[in-house]
Amino acid sequence: MLQMMWDAARGEIEKLYEDRCDIVVSDPEKDPETGITRTAERTLYTALPCRLSFLSSPAAEAGMAPLQSQSVKLFLAPEAEIPPGCRIDVTRMGRTVQYKSSGPPAMYPTHQEITMELYEETP
Repeated sequence: MLQMMWDAARGEIEKLYEDRCDIVVSDPEKDPETGITRTAERTLYTALPCRLSFLSSPAAEAGMAPLQSQSVKLFLAPEAEIPPGCRIDVTRMGRTVQYKSSGPPAMYPTHQEITMELYEETP
């Protein structure tokens, strides 16, 4: 009975998944000729159905430079194993934005939630 309720709830949540995401991890890769270790990207998942959620905080207090922050959360199916710190490329309404996951996902029987921040490449 409980499983049927979880399945029904999950089905309703997944109706809201209007975005798609690719999960990309960085693996160390040693060059056999030079012995130099470099980072190689590997895609774990492609076009996973998901949903972005945004929460903006108000601008800074009076007397301070205006600064607005935004909290971004990704909702997706609980089966996908998303490692902390990976890059997540989310496509929404034809536009792709790169994020990085900030930590382990919050897991629920119906979905998982991943807090993200904008991805910035290191020079």
